[in-house]
Amino acid sequence: MRKLKVVFDTNVWRSLGLNGLDELYNYLSNPLKIKAQKVELWETVPVIFETIYDWYKENKLEVIVEFSKRKIKLCENRIIPSPTTQ
Repeated sequence: MRKLKVVFDTNVWRSLGLNGLDELYNYLSNPLKIKAQKVELWETVPVIFETIYDWYKENKLEVIVEFSKRKIKLCENRIIPSPTTQ
């Protein structure tokens, strides 16, 4: 089965928030969701930096830790240096 590789920008990640990440994980990992099985979520280095930097400036270190753990769980360590745009 060919998977659709999906990359979110910083705004999408921040809009999801911690609860949204949990909901997305539950949806994508549900074997009964056929469409979800075709999605492969990827992370990019620039987005990691942007998200961490914003929360670091706001002194939200615990948010950085929790958010990062959940994103790693979602993306399963699939990280690319930068997305290609066309």
